[in-house]
Amino acid sequence: MLAKLSYFFNVRIFPLHYCKLCECLSVKIICYDCMKLIYLMQINDLNKDTADYSNNLTKVYYGFEYKDPLRRMLLEYKYYKLVNLKWVLGYLLEHRIRQIGMQINIDYIVPVPLHKIREYSRGFNHVLSLLDYYRIVNGKWIIRTDILVKNKLHKPQNGLSKNQRINNLTGTFKVTENLRGKDILIIDDVYTTGSTVSVIAYELKLRGANNVYAFTLFKAL
Repeated sequence: MLAKLSYFFNVRIFPLHYCKLCECLSVKIICYDCMKLIYLMQINDLNKDTADYSNNLTKVYYGFEYKDPLRRMLLEYKYYKLVNLKWVLGYLLEHRIRQIGMQINIDYIVPVPLHKIREYSRGFNHVLSLLDYYRIVNGKWIIRTDILVKNKLHKPQNGLSKNQRINNLTGTFKVTENLRGKDILIIDDVYTTGSTVSVIAYELKLRGANNVYAFTLFKAL
């Protein structure tokens, strides 16, 4: 309910904004010229396979290149708590998930969870909040936040190799129910080495998941 009120207040009722990227007056949170720039950053080959992700992942999909101005927008949203940016980023996420939906059918969307301590210190789960727009426009797939929990804190991933990242994440996620025969789509914000989605896919497959796909809004190039 709070997400819907925020959406209608910020996006529908009072639509006059300063563009979040160029700061010009705009009827949308991002102006037309900046949106053209953003769409140039779209990764058009949704079917592109990545050589370094694990066999537990059926396929990985990406939204946009992880570079400015979108990189700056995500950092402001994630670390500086400019939470209303979730409507812009969420719109981009929903747009790409809709395209993926033309290619596959899944049972559940599973956003990457935060540990309770990390979520409390940040104030929100940034990945889950990105799905607020998807919920409001009646996305066709069920979002499940109870299937996967993060029950262990790990040290920061920055500066670690892929193998070090996987070792760092091992044992941090727990699947809470049998997923026999289910097709799952993991949602995350940035794909760097694929370690997070690979570890999660392994845990989901252990509990019976059939196909495990991953979608990340950005891919570091």
